Amino acid sequence: AVRFRLAEIYHAQGKLDEALKGFQELLESYPDPTKPLEKIVRIYVAKGQYDKAINLCDDYLKRSPKDLKIGMIKAVVFLWQKKYGMAEKLVSELIAENPESDQPLMLMAKIYESRQDYASELEMYRRAIEINPKNINAHMKMARIYNRMGDFKKAMDSYEEVLKINSFYGPAANDLAYLCAETNRDLDRALDLAKKARELMPKHPDVADTLGLVYLKKGALVAAKNYFREAIKGMPRRPLFRYHLGMAFYQEQNFPEAKREFQEAIKLGLGKKESEEVKKLIH
Repeated sequence: AVRFRLAEIYHAQGKLDEALKGFQELLESYPDPTKPLEKIVRIYVAKGQYDKAINLCDDYLKRSPKDLKIGMIKAVVFLWQKKYGMAEKLVSELIAENPESDQPLMLMAKIYESRQDYASELEMYRRAIEINPKNINAHMKMARIYNRMGDFKKAMDSYEEVLKINSFYGPAANDLAYLCAETNRDLDRALDLAKKARELMPKHPDVADTLGLVYLKKGALVAAKNYFREAIKGMPRRPLFRYHLGMAFYQEQNFPEAKREFQEAIKLGLGKKESEEVKKLIH
């Protein structure tokens, strides 16, 4: 364990050759060889040596042809190479060979996400949840796809499922609060959720922004501005935070400050929907 940790430290420091040597020395003796193998593969990929990464996986698959972990590591290498067809073929085989595991389904969802095939991605998450109803990652991913599709009811239901599984899961509390505020649904519940997210993730700029948005929708503009400023301080280049602060100034009828924040948001790459809203306000 000490030697593994030392190799990890070298890896984190960017000393790839020292890290590679350390992990290679552990490969045959480590209780779970997939752990050093995965690290070696990551180093090969960082060096652009994809063939070495694939060959290493193949060497181990010759010994253990049905090893799900190694099969998935190999598929991820194909994914990093943007060889989506090869990744999909391999993961399809892993799904067929491991019908009791949700993990290859999650990886297939990632492949579909890379291809922007969101309907197929969603189906993979549904199947993963059938196998493992407590798969928080699958529920969160589904919620975000539904949100992007404008199906806010299903998005909210997915976030609620996560909070049933783990009531202390901050990202779900935050995202559900934000969605409630953005769609003007149950602002009191949104505030409770945002405060809970704040307790769980006190330093996170997204949570400060969510609290700001809830207070903005409730008309508490001083509190809203304070939270938006906090969010901006944490992530100064996030255009949405500037846009929200601009909206608070606009509601105060402080149009020069609103315009300044809107222009900064657009400069930072504000999304299409919000940019169109800004153009209506500062035409």
